[in-house]
Amino acid sequence: MGDIGRRNGVILTVCCAALFMSTLDTTVLNVALPTLERSFDASPSGLQWTASTYILVRGSLLFMSGSIGDRFGRRRCFRVGLVVFTVGSIACSLSPSLGVLITSRGFQAVGGALMTPSTLAIIANTFTEKRSRAKALGYWSATTGVSTAAGPLIGGILIESLGWRSVFWVNVPVGALVYFGTRSIPESRRIGRPRPFDLPGQFAMIVTITSLTVALITGPTSSWNSPSVILALLICVVGATLFLARERHAHHPFFELEVFKVPAMVGAVVVAFVAYIALAGFLFFNTLYLQDVRHFSPLHAGIYTVPTTAAVLVAAPISGRLLGGRGARLPATLGSLLVTAAMGELALVLTANTSTGLLLVGYVCLGLGVGLLNPPATGASVASMSPDRAGVAAAITSTVRQFGSNFGVALMGSLVFSVMAAYGTLHSGVQLRDIVAHRPDTYISGLRLAYLVVAFLGVTSCLTSFWAFDARKVRDPALRAAHHA
Repeated sequence: MGDIGRRNGVILTVCCAALFMSTLDTTVLNVALPTLERSFDASPSGLQWTASTYILVRGSLLFMSGSIGDRFGRRRCFRVGLVVFTVGSIACSLSPSLGVLITSRGFQAVGGALMTPSTLAIIANTFTEKRSRAKALGYWSATTGVSTAAGPLIGGILIESLGWRSVFWVNVPVGALVYFGTRSIPESRRIGRPRPFDLPGQFAMIVTITSLTVALITGPTSSWNSPSVILALLICVVGATLFLARERHAHHPFFELEVFKVPAMVGAVVVAFVAYIALAGFLFFNTLYLQDVRHFSPLHAGIYTVPTTAAVLVAAPISGRLLGGRGARLPATLGSLLVTAAMGELALVLTANTSTGLLLVGYVCLGLGVGLLNPPATGASVASMSPDRAGVAAAITSTVRQFGSNFGVALMGSLVFSVMAAYGTLHSGVQLRDIVAHRPDTYISGLRLAYLVVAFLGVTSCLTSFWAFDARKVRDPALRAAHHA
């Protein structure tokens, strides 16, 4: 780690290891979905909830967790989250039914939410010199992208050799080692009087995101004009309205809308959101494509994601150097273009027997795009707030990624299963593997539509990046430093 120093290097390693473990669990279970479908007789919506519950709970609590760490101490919050996450992992591994697994995933996510903002806040307070902080944040950003993309490969190896429950057991020894390493981390918290918790705003946000997720997941099987789906959408609208009203007028809002007056912050949110819509949706539904349509084993399906993971790993440090030398516009715009190209290419070429070469073109472009987008998004969010509020800054970045992941699985699932329902192949209680076995064309048609919609979102990300990261629009000194550090 070069000039970072030995002691600080240990702190960075501990933080990145915890972040890797927490973020990995957003995607590591994806390759086990067909196995879970057989073991628990799960429906398509049940499979979506298995993935979405962790993402939804973790994302919903990140802002509050950042504030808790700022108030009571980042190391203390980190350690409590680590214990909760590890206990939740044990509960997941022992789950006797899909319902228990989904509930345990929610508990596990509470620990992940407590850990994640603390890791970035600890790094921001440990590395005070500008160059070493930029390097440390680069490692943190790379960890986020690589752990998300590496989930299917690691999951495939574990599932093939030890079964799906091993995906959760592996967190136990890793969690113990990381907890031992936290002894090297000094305590830090916000200087001055702590901000009051904005519980009404937090509750309104959770209601909004949860109701939208319920509508998107249940819509294809329950019918979009069913009373339950319409009610969920109405609750979403009311929740969003109350959330915006609360955050606009609260004395101490947990989500400060004022930060979005800075173009670079708008750019950071948009590019992170779109990148993780694409990545999480791809990892979820591509796994089902490889195993249910192409009949690959979990390990074989995981191996196919290696190029995506490798591309993220290669692109992240390149993006960091571009960010330091040229500002955020070049890596963010180029990354958005690559995500758009990946989704567009897969929408055009995907069939039941697409060649490996054509698949890998899309897989690699997606990894390169996400790898390029992570550093600009993280840099802008951290630089937009003072160092003593680093926990909240970390929460903004992490929450946007989590909501992007949650929305990606829900949105793409809604499109895929709506197309299958339109063909008359999707019915409540019918298992996805049975449908795909008889009519794989309906699943592929839905997946191509989903990829195409995400490609259009990628175009929005390209335009936003080019506008928001124009150095002439950066007036805040901290954000200017993020462009030229």
